[in-house]
Amino acid sequence: MNFARMSANGKMKIVSKGFVFNFGIIWNTFSPLVIVYGIAYLFGIGLRGAGGLFGPEFFVFIFLFWINFLNIVQTLLSTDMNQAFYKDKDIDNLFVVAIASTLTTLIQGFLRFLLTLLIISFIDFDINIIVLISAFFLISAYGIFFGYCLKFLILSNTLLINLMNFFLQALFFVSNVIFPVSIFPENIKEYLYFNPIVHINEFIRESYLGSYGGLVDMHYASYALLPILFFAMLLTLSRLHLILPK
Repeated sequence: MNFARMSANGKMKIVSKGFVFNFGIIWNTFSPLVIVYGIAYLFGIGLRGAGGLFGPEFFVFIFLFWINFLNIVQTLLSTDMNQAFYKDKDIDNLFVVAIASTLTTLIQGFLRFLLTLLIISFIDFDINIIVLISAFFLISAYGIFFGYCLKFLILSNTLLINLMNFFLQALFFVSNVIFPVSIFPENIKEYLYFNPIVHINEFIRESYLGSYGGLVDMHYASYALLPILFFAMLLTLSRLHLILPK
């Protein structure tokens, strides 16, 4: 159902002899890679001399995982039962629609991840598959729980949704997606370390660069999910009227 909603744009359809093919899902899934690959390529060729910190073999995944995290959160924030698509559907459960949106976005993110793995393998860059898979699912988990909490906290409040989108843009710059933590001043680093995504991104960087400077604490990145999960459970209990079937 959710894939059908995403590809509902009639301009993306090809109809021939009763056969209908809709490019909407394919475009929605893989179009973010244009930005991801473009930025990874530009940083790869433009900053190659920066101590190896911008090698495309790992930078492309750090940026890709951020895009996946952002897509999950923003998809959940934009989920709205008042959309025209749902008007003639026998669905009035925000929780079910939110799960459908999350799973759809997660599947798309995993397909982008697999395609990127194949491309990086084809051009003979090194791939640390265990590190990348761990980082993918951990950041995706943050996107799911964080997005769920935001959605069921602010619901469809347009003002708060816009404010959250501004917050996510700011979060990009304090999540060491582009630059490693090591280049920041010491008095800023101590605050950046509160962000679990910082530890995940540094985990990827250090795994590829082979230099461990004590910046990474993956236990913290994993355990920090627990309070978010606990808060999500509290929100679920407080929003049962949106979850229980009517």
